[in-house]
Amino acid sequence: MHLLMMFLYAAATAIVFGAIDSKPETLRERFIHGLKVFAWFIGVGLLISLVLFPVPW
Repeated sequence: MHLLMMFLYAAATAIVFGAIDSKPETLRERFIHGLKVFAWFIGVGLLISLVLFPVPW
């Protein structure tokens, strides 16, 4: 369930950031920027979970 929520949040954030960021000018650049944002959210989230998994709480 947490992984699904992470994917949904990353997708929603990538759509918004791809739409409102002023740096990419064409639709293709905005789409690629949104994909990069999505990949960064998922990658960093998984990396943090792998680092924190062995920590005994």
